[in-house]
Amino acid sequence: MSDLMARFFTEESCRDYIESLRWPEGYICPKCANNKSWKAKNGLKVCTLCQHQQSIIAGTIFQDTRIPLRIWFQAIWWFTCQKNGVSALGLQRVLGLRGHEPAWLMLHKLRAAMIRPGRDQLSGEIEVDEAYVGGQGNKELVGVAAEIRGKGIGRIRMQKLSGRSSEDLLGFIEKYISPGSTIVTDGLKSYCCVEKAGYKHKPMRKPYVWEDHNPDADELLPRVHRVISLVKRWLLGTYQGRTDKEYLDSYLNEFTFRFNRRTSSSRGLLFHRLLEYSVALEPVSLKKIQTHH
Repeated sequence: MSDLMARFFTEESCRDYIESLRWPEGYICPKCANNKSWKAKNGLKVCTLCQHQQSIIAGTIFQDTRIPLRIWFQAIWWFTCQKNGVSALGLQRVLGLRGHEPAWLMLHKLRAAMIRPGRDQLSGEIEVDEAYVGGQGNKELVGVAAEIRGKGIGRIRMQKLSGRSSEDLLGFIEKYISPGSTIVTDGLKSYCCVEKAGYKHKPMRKPYVWEDHNPDADELLPRVHRVISLVKRWLLGTYQGRTDKEYLDSYLNEFTFRFNRRTSSSRGLLFHRLLEYSVALEPVSLKKIQTHH
């Protein structure tokens, strides 16, 4: 953190870094496509031809923020360095923020940024299942997909589901898994629709009417059930299981980001990646977060 603060001590140094992420080959005016500009004292980019002015943080999750960029950078560094995640109260204490809401909003904006625009779908052979996660009286059904990589687990995707119908499950599969992939499931009849949608289906047992108690689930789908076990433990350990169900997808995004980069040995690269995604994402307001979820 001290090295980070030394490098990004001023707002100008933070803006310069964001500018390099937004326009790696140099700024181009959105109005006239001129590639020459100068920087005003207030940090705006000014086109030398049409005099169009553009804020470096406009159109990113930092737009309209009242929190200094150097505090944002510290938050992103802390967020990516903590292996098990960060609570709003923990971030508030680390950054010395006055209230709980600014830290809470920052975290939700960063979780939204963890979904890379245009990210690749899962491919190959993928285990898919559903499970309930959450605390007592606050359980939600979640779809989980995990790539099979030998005996290990590749990338994962997770999302809250409305139910176990064919429509719900196929919607989840089509969103996160590329056509032609092999879908490995248990015997839930709702998965029988995947072949008509252009996937190969590999049920680990014959289709049956759903039973709440399925003692063979862990053996049938070991990878996806490992992920389910980990996310339950993570939600309980980091957030004491007190995640609001309307924001569950946001927490699942965070877990997915961390899990898919679990082998990365460079915290600096994770910091850089999350900043890249933050710059690429359109502004995220409190109202938008509440509406989206």
